[in-house]
Amino acid sequence: MDRLYINHILKQLEESRQITYAEGFAYARACSGLLSENEEALARKIAIRMLNHWHEMDSNLYPLWSELMESLGFYPYLNGREPGLEIQSLDDAMRQCYHESSYLPSVTLHSDQKRISDLLFSGKNVVLSAPTSYGKSLLIEEIVASHKYHNIVVIQPTLALLDETRIKMLRYSNSYRLIVRTTQAYDPEGDNIFLLTAERVVEYVEFPRIDFLIIDEFYKISYARDDERVDVLNNAFMRIYYEHHPQFYFLGPNIMTISPTFERDFEVEFIRTDYSLVDSYEEKGSEPNDTRPEKLAKLFQLLASRPKDEQTLVYCSSPEKARNLSLFYYEYLNNKRVTPRYKESPLVEWIKKEISDKWTLTKELEYGIAIHDASIPKHIGGSIIRYFNHHQLDVIFCTPTIIEGVNTSAKNVVVFSDTKGGNKLDFFDYSNIKGRAGRLMEHYVGRVYTFISEPPQKELSIDMPFADQQDNLKNEVLINIPPDKVKPQHRERYDKLQKIPADLLAIIKRNGISVNNQIQLVKTVQDYLRSRKRDFLWKQIPKYNELLETIDLLWQCKILYKDDKVLSGKQLTLYLSKYNQNKSIIKFFQFLQGDSDQNYDKNLEKAFAIQRRWFQYYVPKALRVGESIINYVCGKQMCSYSYYAQLLETNFLPSNLSILLEYGIPTITIRKLRSHIPDNLTEEEVVKYIKEHQELKNQLLPYERDLIDNNL
Repeated sequence: MDRLYINHILKQLEESRQITYAEGFAYARACSGLLSENEEALARKIAIRMLNHWHEMDSNLYPLWSELMESLGFYPYLNGREPGLEIQSLDDAMRQCYHESSYLPSVTLHSDQKRISDLLFSGKNVVLSAPTSYGKSLLIEEIVASHKYHNIVVIQPTLALLDETRIKMLRYSNSYRLIVRTTQAYDPEGDNIFLLTAERVVEYVEFPRIDFLIIDEFYKISYARDDERVDVLNNAFMRIYYEHHPQFYFLGPNIMTISPTFERDFEVEFIRTDYSLVDSYEEKGSEPNDTRPEKLAKLFQLLASRPKDEQTLVYCSSPEKARNLSLFYYEYLNNKRVTPRYKESPLVEWIKKEISDKWTLTKELEYGIAIHDASIPKHIGGSIIRYFNHHQLDVIFCTPTIIEGVNTSAKNVVVFSDTKGGNKLDFFDYSNIKGRAGRLMEHYVGRVYTFISEPPQKELSIDMPFADQQDNLKNEVLINIPPDKVKPQHRERYDKLQKIPADLLAIIKRNGISVNNQIQLVKTVQDYLRSRKRDFLWKQIPKYNELLETIDLLWQCKILYKDDKVLSGKQLTLYLSKYNQNKSIIKFFQFLQGDSDQNYDKNLEKAFAIQRRWFQYYVPKALRVGESIINYVCGKQMCSYSYYAQLLETNFLPSNLSILLEYGIPTITIRKLRSHIPDNLTEEEVVKYIKEHQELKNQLLPYERDLIDNNL
């Protein structure tokens, strides 16, 4: 079929207008012709855009277009959601019945989802590359809802994504125990779902027999993406697979090919599909020669002109840029004397009372503006997404964190920055960002506005380091490969690693970080002991000099190393000391801020970032590594850092109450509840106790009550 004619149709369907019977019939004939020529992707584009204009076409065309929707496998839409958009014949009804999920009530799968579902339930290992709007995560829920698998591990790259999945899994909590942290024990007599990052999979002491493994955003397992967590994801997969040999499902977007070795040796069905029930229009937001002020003016005019029922994501390359743009847009609206629409937000009230009324985010939220990045407290980030999806926010200025699978109701996506992590945005990430425009079952068509030049097209092929074992294979992965799976070219290096004393080798594997750095730590500890340095040999809670020597030791061996927030071991020790004194991130922020009112937002968000990255993750992880190596060198337990590490991870909360942090409840709220919850309850019993004692919420602010209702 003439491609110019098809492009003409697609162009005509970009704008809202009445569609005559003759036009609608001609479009249907073109769509049918494309189907007969196996040009299904183009046929779907025309059909989706016709759905977007359903109320503007002659109603006499409804039966014809309903038949075409059925031919395309658009079964989720054939439920009368639009007038006349329904099954037309008994044959169609039988096919729709076949596509109804066997395990999820009132859920109908589209034809491609049904194909993948059948593969999974036939016992196949599936690696699925599909668009953002495909509905890949719905298949996770179907696997759980089937109750065919007793113990399921779900590995996802971010806490935000895990939190989203955990909330969905709450409906199955009567059948499965949900394990969200390494301190939780699984139910040996019942069924369990482990919702963990790769790091937590490696750290979890002992799993029951795992029947099913799911890895979301699986491209992070590849060296091709240069992700800092690639080694630990490889090791997490190997740990589960080689110990339990479960069936597995990998899901992610925009992958052209995967490792042939992995496909063959692990009996994988790799499915690459462009099937989608959502389409998008693309427009240039600015011209290449526009100055930055001109780009900002065009961006703000665009955002302000969007209809009130359309949410927009604006991609920014860093938290600082997201913060600055959100502030500039707030000032733009304020100067235009726009009336704020969200002044009664419970989140705004909570931030003003519990954090600060000086944080610009409170003013921005009142105007329907928010930011989203990895530094924002978990409960605030989760609430921002929830408010956005419930049309209680209009615009989110976001960083790369939001492209890793967090589902939103964004009708529009603006690609404003052309970098990610200091590097030029590549075609893979660019495509993922664009894929956030539109949402299955909410928007037929999204809009993408680009303020950058499109990166060169390059298809992504994914290697599997543990399977391919190319020359760039790192020791951290090699050391965990079973002996009979090591390829000849790595045998000499592997055998050398195996000469490490067995008990030390076990520690190094369990720690899951750089082998060389751990070996260096062994040598440095020996040097410290010979020079009679002893301050690093402490237990429970360190004194300042003890903490300083310990951090210095870990820093020397690159177990800890600087980033843009923490520049040295001495600075980190000072930060930890100040945090430990007050056990409050707000007091720690006040220390950073001093007496000045300058850089208020920057320092507040810096405090949050240090808490999440350093206090809750980097330092506890490093301390546990240090403890294991030091006690090995000493030949007995000469230090015990774990208690202090746990206090940092849990914001100094009692261990049984700290489970509530994983459930997205703020530390401040947990402390309000603490005196009303019996001390002898286990983690799971704490959650159950709060749900059963609704009167506990009477002392909480509306925002806190909402969190408990939504998250528990």
